[in-house]
This record gives sequence, structure tokens and C-alpha cells, in this order.
Amino acid sequence: MPQPISVPGLIAKLNEERARLLAAVADLSEAEVTCPLPTSEGGWSVKDVLAHVAISEAANLAFAKRLVAEDNPVQIPPDQGPFDLDRWNNSQVRRRQHLTWAQVQDDLAAARHDTLDFVAGLEETQFDRRGIQAVFGEMTLGQLLKILYRHDRMHREEIEQGLAAARTGAG
Repeated sequence: MPQPISVPGLIAKLNEERARLLAAVADLSEAEVTCPLPTSEGGWSVKDVLAHVAISEAANLAFAKRLVAEDNPVQIPPDQGPFDLDRWNNSQVRRRQHLTWAQVQDDLAAARHDTLDFVAGLEETQFDRRGIQAVFGEMTLGQLLKILYRHDRMHREEIEQGLAAARTGAG
């Protein structure tokens, strides 16, 4: 049986995974953050990956707010056609490639700040509110918010593997 979600527990997990993601990139040079990762299918750099994390968090937070405000919202209505996650992700990263490393870090911090503010204001009974998310289908608010720290973890691991492969010449 899944562990019940608590506001303090979720905030702690969001902070923990974000700190681990930031620690993985803390000492990188400008060249390291802008060089494509050899393990990235789309040829994304560390900067691109973190820009993606920031925009994805903002998009998921917008839907999380709808889950609280509306009954059974649908993130992308069916009449808009099937959602192509890879196309959306690549288009969002391309739109941010002009940003500096500092700007991407600022966007990442702002997205997490907004998320933490939102989560801190939740009642735990709201974690059970449901809607249809574009990628995962029907889910609860609690499940959606867990995606945020899991997304951080997934991309931290991707970055660590990519950097290791780049340093050893593999990939």
C-alpha cells in the first residue's frame, strides 16, 4: 500500500531531490554545461536538460493548480489531437537555448519556489483530487506532485551518466 502523502514530507522530498540535482551540476564549467551530453537522445546539454526541468515543472504546476480549482480537469483536451511529449519537450528546449546558464538556473529556482509555495498552501485532503494529465492519463494531485521530484532524480542520473561518459570518451 502506498505511503500517504503529507505536505511536510512532499516538501522535504522536493527539496532533497532538487538539492541533489543542483549538486550534480554545481562545479561544472560553461563548456561542460553547454556541450551535448553523449547519453542524451536529443543531443541536449546540461543547460538544456535543466531548462527542460524548469519548464516541465512550471507546466505541471499549472495543471496542479487546475486540479485544485476544477473538478476532473483535462490537461490537453482530446480535440487538440494526441499529445507528443518528445515534440513538446524539444520545442520548449529550443525556445530556451538563447538563455544563459545563469538564466536557466534562475528559471529552475523560480519554478521550484512557486511549487513549494503552492504545496505549502495545500490541505492534505486535496492530494486525492483527480484529473487527466497529458502523458500519464488519470492521476491524483499527489501523484502529479511526486512526478516533480522523480523528474529531478531521473534527469540528475541522466546528467551524471552523460558527464561520466563524456569524461571517459564513451557514449
